[in-house]
Amino acid sequence: MAYSENGIRMAPFETFSEHSKRAWSDEPYNEDFIKKCREKAVEYDNEDGFTQESALYQLELCVPMHYRAKVLEGTRDLSRFKQHLKDINFKY
Repeated sequence: MAYSENGIRMAPFETFSEHSKRAWSDEPYNEDFIKKCREKAVEYDNEDGFTQESALYQLELCVPMHYRAKVLEGTRDLSRFKQHLKDINFKY
């Protein structure tokens, strides 16, 4: 299970200190956070195989649904990866 604080899921690139500050701020999903997520999505998309899909999936989970299209635009389709997680009954 991914770490969350105050109902805010920790991003894979955040430290615990950064996440705690973001989780207790008035605007946890500010423009800087979304921009950093987009940069990381592009970086993760350039990685190889399973690491790539896993990192993108973790990133997707920490971003609210209304920002996901903006953050993940142009990156690899994760539908097969998500289906694989369902097939093996993996709870994330």
